[in-house]
Amino acid sequence: MKSPRITATLDLSVDSERTVCETLLRAHSGKRPTWKMLHIRREGSELVELACWNRSRTPSFTILRWSLEAVRVCWQDYDTRADAEREFFSN
Repeated sequence: MKSPRITATLDLSVDSERTVCETLLRAHSGKRPTWKMLHIRREGSELVELACWNRSRTPSFTILRWSLEAVRVCWQDYDTRADAEREFFSN
């Protein structure tokens, strides 16, 4: 099996970055994770993530922007994975 490629790094000695890391772990793991991460990258003071909603009756995709400076996440939903990937990889 291939090792995962590191696409975003966080400084866990910085409180806000550690908080985002902990929140990401909670949102993506456990018995009922909210999202399944497909791709992630760091853009300055944000993590940009392409994810699939796990609790949706039909496949639903979103791009999340996790702030590394404040406790904040914003997202934009897309009807198809192709639409979400096109937007994610266009930047």
